Amino acid sequence: MDPNYLEFQVVKTHLQPGHIEPSDPNIPSVYLVRDGRDSMVSISHHRKDIVAPGSDYRQNMLDAILALEGSFFGGWSRNAQEWIERADIVIRYEDLVEDPIGQVERLRAIMDLPEPNVDKLPTFQKLKSGEAQYGSKSRQNVDEEERQKFAKKFFRRGKSGAWKDEMPEDMHRLFWEHHGEMMNRLGYTLEGDVVTPDGICNSDIRVKLGLEENVQPTEKRRILIEASKLKHGSNDGVRRYVMDLLSEFYQIQKNYPDQWSFDLSIDMEITSLESVIGPAADASKLSSYEGPKEKVFNVAKRILAALLPERWYASMILWAKNKFRQNHAVTIEAPSHGNAEDKSVSGYDLIHVTLPQNYWLIEQHDAPYVCTIHDMTHKSHPEYHVAHNREICENGLQKLIERDSRFIFISESTKREFAHFHPDQKDRGSLIYEGVNRSVFKRNIFPEKARILRSLYRIEDRPFFLTLSTIEPRKNLANIIAGFQRFKSENPESNAVLLCAGNKGWINRKEFKDLSSQKDVVFTGFVEEEMMSVLFSEAMALCYVSHFEGFGLPILEAMACGTPVICGDNSSQPEVGGDAALYADANDPEAIASQMKAVYSHPNREELEREAYFQSWKFSNRKMACETLTYFEELIRAVR
Repeated sequence: MDPNYLEFQVVKTHLQPGHIEPSDPNIPSVYLVRDGRDSMVSISHHRKDIVAPGSDYRQNMLDAILALEGSFFGGWSRNAQEWIERADIVIRYEDLVEDPIGQVERLRAIMDLPEPNVDKLPTFQKLKSGEAQYGSKSRQNVDEEERQKFAKKFFRRGKSGAWKDEMPEDMHRLFWEHHGEMMNRLGYTLEGDVVTPDGICNSDIRVKLGLEENVQPTEKRRILIEASKLKHGSNDGVRRYVMDLLSEFYQIQKNYPDQWSFDLSIDMEITSLESVIGPAADASKLSSYEGPKEKVFNVAKRILAALLPERWYASMILWAKNKFRQNHAVTIEAPSHGNAEDKSVSGYDLIHVTLPQNYWLIEQHDAPYVCTIHDMTHKSHPEYHVAHNREICENGLQKLIERDSRFIFISESTKREFAHFHPDQKDRGSLIYEGVNRSVFKRNIFPEKARILRSLYRIEDRPFFLTLSTIEPRKNLANIIAGFQRFKSENPESNAVLLCAGNKGWINRKEFKDLSSQKDVVFTGFVEEEMMSVLFSEAMALCYVSHFEGFGLPILEAMACGTPVICGDNSSQPEVGGDAALYADANDPEAIASQMKAVYSHPNREELEREAYFQSWKFSNRKMACETLTYFEELIRAVR
């Protein structure tokens, strides 16, 4: 960069903001951004034709997408993020092409401009082949022929959406895996459309794009979230929902500290969101300690559960929780967040209960309540729950209804079920789909990880179907295994294995022994999230043919890895799988076997993977958080 750049009225740069020297934050800046896929195509050609003549176009694109060690100006997403934060005005190239005068007029906010003369507006062809003051070699001592050659190589197409013709499908998917979140934030879609970015979560971008005024609340909103699920229980779908939502809330709190503040209630102790999610998070806040007293108590619970009638046991659990609440609730105080005054528990604008049965842990507050409803199986399918679970879930839900709470439904199916059992409450909620943690669930590109896992489970080079769930009746493992055995008998040449990942839930030992003794069925036990993406990536398909799902997060997680999915044709599963999944009757092993055969013998495996991956992008953690906060804000304003 020219060290005397301060002498110029306008300076163009590709550098990151922090690499400009001297870097004066008071200098107004404009960020001109375009679809990152067009950028990748342009960079790949530029390198092949000019920077490194003769280099491989595809390898250039791979290098630009990955941007290892901060190359390619930090990588597209990082560069975009830094310039969005630094810039006073953001202009999308596509908006500039559509409305050049309107977009340039926005610059009047930071610099003096003459009145526009539309008649002098140059065409792209003019810019490409004319004598531009900069970038055309017109100021260098070269002849016309060389300048024309330079223009042909350097100014190639100038067309928005050129990536559709020049970006290979596998590179498109790789790009979206690495940069899709930032593309969505700027309003670029997987299909190639340019749209208005979502509201509250992307308010800063919307303002800088000149799309509308800031939609953040004018007053700081303090939200208390009941999050005991983070500390107790396995890493099931509800816990992942809570963790993903809080991770997004943390980023929003960082971006808008004057508008949003989040605290968590974990086992009736209030702590800041940052202490759990932030860089200096205290891991002990999310770990369950089981000392001698706790061990004795848990053993006693198991004995009583075996000896007492289910309803008596459920009543005993509720009584114990009520006593615990009465003894502890009065001592709770909320953090001050650095303000001069401490906020009492009554100082929150809204309480979010992430699981109805945990209402008793946070029922002492007087703010409006919102509760996430994950499913209604304690009513619609009571056979999938033990008695005390049914009791505490219904108890919490009734208490929430009594206090005029609002609800978030994670699927249309759950919303319908809720309306069926509580028709007078059917208009007291909002449908907000879950998303997926794409930093964890993405295609594995490291063969060594796959080799290690295959060796661990002794399946080496054998193809395998994968099923994932806590092992309990609702997950339908018996019929999935029966379907697999039928598939094997009809396709003995497949040499396939069924890999069953997940902890044992409430299932008797004899039933588990019968299931685990089946030929070519391998039980892995619990698998860490980071390794699940490897198993997804290696599997022929995820077989998740559940009897009922409130959402079905593993379907989405598998698709985010580009894994075909066989799932049930009931409840929420078709909502998540869309047109990309293969469906089977959960009660029909033959139907399950037929879909396994369809995957195994499909003539175009890449087509199945592509459809699955693209379907996953209809769901987003950021969108989930944005819609949740928008709903919070609506409710807070309604009671003020």
